[in-house]
Amino acid sequence: MCALPWAGGVIRLYTARDFEARARMGEESLIPDPDEAQLRTTLFGLSTRLPLDSAGRIRLPEEMIQQVGLPTEVALVGAGDWLEIQDRAVWRASKAHRLEQIPEIMKRLAAKQRHLRNSAGA
Repeated sequence: MCALPWAGGVIRLYTARDFEARARMGEESLIPDPDEAQLRTTLFGLSTRLPLDSAGRIRLPEEMIQQVGLPTEVALVGAGDWLEIQDRAVWRASKAHRLEQIPEIMKRLAAKQRHLRNSAGA
């Protein structure tokens, strides 16, 4: 399991296989784009591989917990290919707003997909 601190007081958890697959998605070059190089250094520099104990549990590094500001009561939220650990009160308070945002987010994603298809065909 790999843990990655994320903006907004969240820790994302990936299986080692998924994390490695995502890591290979970047451009392979000795001279990467400066923004990509900075992002990759930050993401890989802050990520931590977490061993499972004999009961299949993980222990988050205290430094990472403090880094994102997690309280003692957290929510474990499934996000498809990863899990997010976040403040339980913040998660609960955000549910109604998240539901309201779904139509707008779907429109933005559809527009991005159309743009990518149009760019690929140009």
